[in-house]
Amino acid sequence: MHPLRSLDLRLDRLGQPQLIALAACATLLVGLVDYLTGFEVSLYVFYVGPVAMATWYAEWRAAIALSFLSCVCWYTADAAAGHLHSHAVLPFWNALVRCGFFLTVALLLILLRKSLRKQQHLARIDDPTGLYGKRIFKIRLEHDLVLARRHNTHSLLPIWTWMTSRLSMPHTVTLEEIVY
Repeated sequence: MHPLRSLDLRLDRLGQPQLIALAACATLLVGLVDYLTGFEVSLYVFYVGPVAMATWYAEWRAAIALSFLSCVCWYTADAAAGHLHSHAVLPFWNALVRCGFFLTVALLLILLRKSLRKQQHLARIDDPTGLYGKRIFKIRLEHDLVLARRHNTHSLLPIWTWMTSRLSMPHTVTLEEIVY
């Protein structure tokens, strides 16, 4: 399995509190590294990782909270590193712009995730009829055949027309007729 897919599955299995805690710790770690590198090296793009993780795997409230936490960590690291600005308002303005960037990323990921879920649903279910599509039907049939082989059952299975190239009536076949 691809390492990113493995990471995706692990993060997907985490509960909301664990995921938010992990994202907050990652944000604080980025803030520490940001402080240690000083204000001349900008690391604010690395704050996007925890924000994206919270957005994708948790919920929108977590995304907003992590966006603000990232903004506060960046501002704190910048101020603690001794960055002097020509005007007192500039650090707050920069923090506001960065917060807007994090919130924009979070919003875009929320919309992307929603669109992806809708596309996955449409790929599985035929919208006008509400029935499973051909692809999902084949996957479920293969799964049931594996279970039938594993438990050594030879029951009759109804197969619909479009699976057996028959006319409009369902066709009943045995397990041996289906096996390649």
